Amino acid sequence: MDEHFFLATELLMKQAKEVRLDNQPNIQKLVMGAAASGDIETLEHVSRIFQIEKLGRIDNPAPFYKPTPEELYSEPKDEGILVGRVKNTHPSIPFFIFLAWVMSHILIVGRTGCGKTTLFFWILSGLLSLNIPVIIFDRKNDFRHFLRINNNLLVIRVRQDFKFNPFAVPEGVDPLVWAEVVVDIICREFKILEGGRAILLITIIELYKRFGMLSGSRNFPGLFDVIEALKSTNIPRNSRRWQSIETLLGRLETLWAAHEKMFDCSIGFSLDEIFERPCVVFETNGLSDDMTSVFINVILQHPYQQRLARQERGLGLRNAIFLEEARHILNPFINSNIGYSSIENILCEGRELGLGVIAAAQSINLNPAIHINSFVKICYSLGKGDEVKKIQTTFQLDDDQTSYLTRLNIGEAIVKIPSFKNPFCLEIPRFPLG
Repeated sequence: MDEHFFLATELLMKQAKEVRLDNQPNIQKLVMGAAASGDIETLEHVSRIFQIEKLGRIDNPAPFYKPTPEELYSEPKDEGILVGRVKNTHPSIPFFIFLAWVMSHILIVGRTGCGKTTLFFWILSGLLSLNIPVIIFDRKNDFRHFLRINNNLLVIRVRQDFKFNPFAVPEGVDPLVWAEVVVDIICREFKILEGGRAILLITIIELYKRFGMLSGSRNFPGLFDVIEALKSTNIPRNSRRWQSIETLLGRLETLWAAHEKMFDCSIGFSLDEIFERPCVVFETNGLSDDMTSVFINVILQHPYQQRLARQERGLGLRNAIFLEEARHILNPFINSNIGYSSIENILCEGRELGLGVIAAAQSINLNPAIHINSFVKICYSLGKGDEVKKIQTTFQLDDDQTSYLTRLNIGEAIVKIPSFKNPFCLEIPRFPLG
């Protein structure tokens, strides 16, 4: 190899890099072959290819690599859900969401009105066609519109219509295990420290014994029973332990006052049946942020703890969980030293138990567990500042790609999947709601 070969290779690879083709093996072979030939016409022809590609990218300012179908779908995949196409590919390259990806969790971020709900609709439609049961937590009442084209949805207005007892133990789960789980969720969301946690746990276990639950009874104490048991304690009123009880009572009595209709029950609606239905939409508007988080965490712990107790692992995707406006449940600012994080455990271990989470939020500032454990990440248009910097790091974008985030049109998004090295641009059409 002489100096001319290395010089020609360096110049052509520089041109390839300008149009982000330098990492492709077929382009590297083309450059090496042209340089090795030493033929001026061949070198000029390859150079013109890169120049034309560069001009095309000026007309199409999206500075993202366009994968081939072979690159994008190189590994064997299970059944897929068509949601859009890779931008500016001719012929169009369809983009599918596969069930294995859903089971490994999906994160969607973007500002209001950019198209997150539209993507949810496409994924929901595909999951229902594949007979995958779906649970949706909806703060904006968006998903009730899906009833126009599919009457298999059960829409529940949580505050008005749902009967919910967080202390009702799922069938097959040890009551002592459930007591710890629920107590930790409550303490984490309401920032109740270890002293209050211990008192609440002891109180609930004593109620479980009194109601015969440790002997198999399915008659459960409710929130009102817990409040009354705390009030009737013999702890001296001037002690530090009583201060913890007062804090507990303040939180729990506020819950009861705000949601008495919902909590006034022993068993509540059957969650076993809900997780077997084709699609259930929980409309959580009207609940406070902390109550929303408690509600979602407890609901999701039902199948999680039940499947753990029954050793039901490795059975494929059994439920897809949609978290619309997920910042409440994926709050990054909750003290991790307080209580048990239900959603973190589901993100880490839910795959084995058939629970796949699809979370959407307007901000990338979320619990780190969703960043670590989501297989597919999709980003719509964002503003400027720290949000964009975090997206750049998460998606491994260069400066040109990062600057394009603020120029994405409605229905356009950037996709990052581990099985494909480069992020690429996706176009998602409007969903036909009728």
